[in-house]
Amino acid sequence: MLATIRRETNSWAWTSFAFFYLIALAYIAAGATFHLANAFIASA
Repeated sequence: MLATIRRETNSWAWTSFAFFYLIALAYIAAGATFHLANAFIASA
């Protein structure tokens, strides 16, 4: 996917932005999943 962004935009700046944006989004999603799962487990 990053190779496609690099080829389409011809810019390392947009490629870097997309990479770090996706890492941050995955980190937030993993944290939300972890905390929601712990809340359900704790209430059970």
